[in-house]
Amino acid sequence: MSRSAFVMREAKVANEEYGVHNPNHGYGGGDGGGGSMTERLERLEKKVDSIESTLSRLNETLTRIDNKI
Repeated sequence: MSRSAFVMREAKVANEEYGVHNPNHGYGGGDGGGGSMTERLERLEKKVDSIESTLSRLNETLTRIDNKI
């Protein structure tokens, strides 16, 4: 996620802000999330499956509540 900001040349910037806005800051080729892209994708797919399951249960619960009302 890239963020941009207008910073006046004379304005002092905190070190942590400089790291965010410094275009020369290296991120190691974009693999900062740990593991290979395939492993990261598998973890993401498991999380999405979990979210789908949770939403399904919530939907069923809301349907039961609506039927009681």
